[in-house]
Amino acid sequence: MSVDNAIDLPKAKMRLYNGRKAKPELLARALRALAMVLRVGQSEARALEIVGQQFAKYDVGRAFTRAALSMRDHGATFKQAMLAEDEFPRTVRELIQASPTPQAIHANLVRAARLVAQGQDIKKKLLISLIQPASMIVMCLVFLFVASAYIVPSLIGTFATLQTKTPDAALIVMAAAEYVKWGIGALVVILLGGGLFWVTVGKRSAKVQSFFDTCAIRTPVVGSIVQLAATSRLFEMLAANLAMGRAEPASLESASAGSGNEAINQHCIRHAVKMRDAGAPLKDFALSRLFPSNASYLLASAPSIRQEIEILNELAPEYRNEADRSLDAFAKTVEPFVTGIVYGVAGLLICAVVIPMYAMFPALMQIAD
Repeated sequence: MSVDNAIDLPKAKMRLYNGRKAKPELLARALRALAMVLRVGQSEARALEIVGQQFAKYDVGRAFTRAALSMRDHGATFKQAMLAEDEFPRTVRELIQASPTPQAIHANLVRAARLVAQGQDIKKKLLISLIQPASMIVMCLVFLFVASAYIVPSLIGTFATLQTKTPDAALIVMAAAEYVKWGIGALVVILLGGGLFWVTVGKRSAKVQSFFDTCAIRTPVVGSIVQLAATSRLFEMLAANLAMGRAEPASLESASAGSGNEAINQHCIRHAVKMRDAGAPLKDFALSRLFPSNASYLLASAPSIRQEIEILNELAPEYRNEADRSLDAFAKTVEPFVTGIVYGVAGLLICAVVIPMYAMFPALMQIAD
C-alpha cells in the first residue's frame, strides 16, 4: 500500500440510501466544479464541502462531503479522502492515485471529467444507434413467432377440416414455420440465460468481463468503435501518468484500469509483469489485436520515453475523433440495413400466409361443385 493510503480511515457504514445515482454527465460536471473551486483558491477540504453541498442530492455529492469530513476530522490528505470513496469510477480513482502533487491532482480532475464525459458520450451514441434497429428486429421476431406458432398451423389445419390432402407447398411452409418457432424459442432462452448469468456471475468475474470485452472489440463494424474509444482513453491516461514521472509498469497498470475495457486491462497488467520480470519495453504492449494496427508501428518508432509520450498524446484525440466518425457512419448505414431486414421478414410472413391460402382454392372449388 502506498504512503498516500497509509492512514486508517473509518470504515464506511451501511447506508440504506446514499442519494440519487449520479450519471456520468453529472459526475463530470461535479469534477469540473471541484477543479474550478480549487483553482480560485479555496482549500481542499472547503472545496469538497462546497461541491458536496451543490450536489447533495446525489451520491457523488455525499461522497465529497464525507471526504471533507475525513480531511477535517481524521487528518487525511485530499488524495486519501478521495480514494476512500467508492462512488468514483476507476478512471477518476486511477488519475487521482497517479498524481504526485496537489497541483497534479487538480489538473487530473479536469482530465478525469473529460474522460468520463467522453466515455459516456460514445456509449450513449452507440446505444441510441442500436435501440431502434434492435426494437425493429425484436418486433420482427415476435411477428415471426406468432405466425409460425399460430397463424400458419391454423391455416394448415384448414385442409384437415376440408378433408382434403395438404398440398406440398403448404407442408413446406409448415415445416419451415416449425423450425422458425423452435429457433426463436431457443434464441430467447439463450438470451435470458446469458442475461441471468451476467447479472449473477459475469459482472463479478474479471475473466468473464475480459471475454465479453474481447468479443466486443472483435465484433464486426461496432468492434472498431469500441476499440478506438478504449484505446483513446488508455493512451491519454498513460501519457499523463508517464508525464508525471511515474514508473512505466505502474503507469501502464493505472492507465489500463481506467480504460473501461477489462480485456485491455488484463493484457496491460500481464505486460507490466513482463516489464518488471523480463525487462520488456513499454511500447511492446501495443503488439496486440486489442489495439489499432498502426499503434504498435508508431510507438515502435519512438526512440525515447519522451517521444512515446508525444505519440500517445497525438494518437489519443485522433482515435477519439475516428471513433466519433465511425459511429456517425454506423448510425447512417444501420437504418437502411435494418429496414431491408424488416421488408424481408414482411415478405416471408406474406408468403407464409398466402401460399397455404392459395393452396386452399382447389379444395374450396371441389366443395363448391
